[in-house]
Amino acid sequence: AAVRGHHPAAKVDGVLIAEQIEIEHELLCGVVRDPQFGPVVAFGLGGIFVEVLRDVTFGITPLEEVDAREMIRGIRAHGIIAGARGRRPVDEDALAAVLIAAGRLVGEHPEIQEMDVNPLAVTPAGRLVALDCLIKLG
Repeated sequence: AAVRGHHPAAKVDGVLIAEQIEIEHELLCGVVRDPQFGPVVAFGLGGIFVEVLRDVTFGITPLEEVDAREMIRGIRAHGIIAGARGRRPVDEDALAAVLIAAGRLVGEHPEIQEMDVNPLAVTPAGRLVALDCLIKLG
């Protein structure tokens, strides 16, 4: 109704309603399908940090919990998400589960060529929230 009131000729296909959240950290969880290795999971700081710092770790699927934790602890910025300067540390159990699930999803669906969740937000309460996700099919 608000759109029609301002622009009567506008075509509205739908409406997106999203929760407003505070963000403590922005992370990246991605999966690419490598022709030689199959699905490869990527993890690092998200948002602009991935472009500026290029601090990303990779793991070949299927990921086990030990692999996911190694990826999480393997970024140079691990201290930031581990609770630097009194901040709440990121829930490593939940984050490892996300990395494992992302790899499994792409592994079980060969039509998915690439998936990028960036940012994967961490709220001040410690909740993980996918704010943006791009999935490329092929």
